[in-house]
Amino acid sequence: MAYTNQLTGTIPTELGGILSLTNLNIYGNQFTGNIPSQFAARSFKFLSLNSNQLSGRIPSGLFSFTGCYSMSFSDNRLTGSIPSELISLSVISRLNLNDNLLTGTIPSEVGALTKLAYMYFNDNRLMGTIPTALAALTGLKNLRLHNNTFTGTIPSELASLTSLTYLEGLNNNLLAGVMPNELASLTSLSYLFLCSNAALCGDLPTGLTATADAFSCTEGSTLGTLLGSACPGPPSEPPANPPMPPAYPPSLAPSLPVTSVPTLSTTSSPTSSPTSSSPTNSRVCCSILMQNAMMRCILEHIGINVTDRPSSVANICNIAC
Repeated sequence: MAYTNQLTGTIPTELGGILSLTNLNIYGNQFTGNIPSQFAARSFKFLSLNSNQLSGRIPSGLFSFTGCYSMSFSDNRLTGSIPSELISLSVISRLNLNDNLLTGTIPSEVGALTKLAYMYFNDNRLMGTIPTALAALTGLKNLRLHNNTFTGTIPSELASLTSLTYLEGLNNNLLAGVMPNELASLTSLSYLFLCSNAALCGDLPTGLTATADAFSCTEGSTLGTLLGSACPGPPSEPPANPPMPPAYPPSLAPSLPVTSVPTLSTTSSPTSSPTSSSPTNSRVCCSILMQNAMMRCILEHIGINVTDRPSSVANICNIAC
């Protein structure tokens, strides 16, 4: 063990060649660089590299230690995703990957870690939904998923985690909806953190408040919209047959310029009225007007079909001419 010192530089790769090395604890130093890939050749039972300045991806081979009961890489600068190879950690009871820069989702293979009691994946950049596979971890006592960007609802399957005493894993995410009533079966729960999930709504499960000692929030934040706030209803349906808007708003309908109707030279009949147009002139006027696309659009806009309503068109033309 070489923990809580001021050791610097990279982790010596030679440590991976020590056949008898099964427990390695070098947390609380200032080691930089990547985790040596040579470590994958060892069968560590206890491995703690937390609280250094390590970077890069976690070698997937490190998750193949079938006899490892504790593994901690927390408080570093590790990147990449959580490898699905962790399914091999069949006897692990503590897995700390918190306070890094890990991305992606939690692999469903985590459900195979049935001996897991402490799972710390908080303070990363993990996303997606909380996997229902966590329901298989019936021995889990402490679950921490906070300060990520998990979305979706809280799975009702978490009700099977009856050994859970500390649930800090839900605050400071992007969770929505109600907290499932099934979680009232978590009778061992002592601490529940739900802060800063603004889309949570509804009430806490009936009976859960009687068993929980603290429903805590950090200073300055709230319990989302939980505790009595009604959830929003479904969005209203649009009307089945919405009215069609006019082709032109009345204020924007084009007006026919006076100059668009040519002046016709006509000879008035002695019996004709000086204020009315002859049928011949009216037909000529209508023929000219109907060739004007803008006039046709105006007539259509006010409800006159130039094909089906010739008499109405003629009336308009009599007035215009």
